[in-house]
Amino acid sequence: KNIGLKGLIERSQNNLKVVEDWVAKNDWVGFLAESKDIRSNTSVCLMVTHPKVSALSKDDQSKFLKGIASDLAKKKIAYDINSYKDAPAGYRFWCGPTIEADDVKIALAEMEKIFLEKVAAL
Repeated sequence: KNIGLKGLIERSQNNLKVVEDWVAKNDWVGFLAESKDIRSNTSVCLMVTHPKVSALSKDDQSKFLKGIASDLAKKKIAYDINSYKDAPAGYRFWCGPTIEADDVKIALAEMEKIFLEKVAAL
């Protein structure tokens, strides 16, 4: 097992891989930075591409996605995952070396569950 800087970088890359694998299995979400060459392995930004969400106004998209983020915070699963203020509506996950890959998996699975429930009601 790597330690020091090499180990920290490896943890971040492993966390990003968790998100990449999850995105590959979900056709309603993608990376804001579509090119792997410019994708961050620490602050991972996602965009929602589901047609029902895309059909909403920008304000309604933001409200819908923020509602999911709020639900995750209330369940104490993920905090402060809304996209940056000037970025398109979506999510931003911290995947740096201070978080465990299993925690990223839990947050993504719960976000998927909540999203699918709420999008079905649109």
